[in-house]
Amino acid sequence: MKTINPERVRERLDYNPDTGAFVWKHAPDFPKSWNTRYSGRPAYCKPNKRGYAEGAIDGQMLVGHRVAWAHYYGEWPKQEIDHINGDRMDNRIANLRDVSHKENQRNMCIHKSNTSGVMGVNYHKRDKRWRAFIEVLGKSIHLGNFLEKDDAIKARKKAEVEYGFMPEHGKVAA
Repeated sequence: MKTINPERVRERLDYNPDTGAFVWKHAPDFPKSWNTRYSGRPAYCKPNKRGYAEGAIDGQMLVGHRVAWAHYYGEWPKQEIDHINGDRMDNRIANLRDVSHKENQRNMCIHKSNTSGVMGVNYHKRDKRWRAFIEVLGKSIHLGNFLEKDDAIKARKKAEVEYGFMPEHGKVAA
């Protein structure tokens, strides 16, 4: 499928970079029924299965953060779009950055199945110790086993700084 031109995005949508909100524009090339139903109404305001705002332009499904980037900058992002604050529905331009996959992985929210409350820290029942680890470039790096949870957390936080992770990395998703 051919990629939609950013100019077409601007023809179809109004975008407020301060709020991240989209609104459908009047489409003279569309039937009156479409304009009656959608023109002037919010667009890209419902999350998909992964929690990102999603919608379609000319039959092509697109995620809101990429559409926001294209609308604002007039070109599609070169890499991945990272939501700096971790909120996948927050498409304010100040919350978006075009980064490599490696950089994007350094700003992940904590997974909902995490039981320690800290990314990269878990309790090993057999050894009765807390383990700390960090994943860098697809490889898991063992940071140590600790009697105290706080020591495991300190090791993990130190490694996050060492490896250049974002301060928001490991926060609870909004």
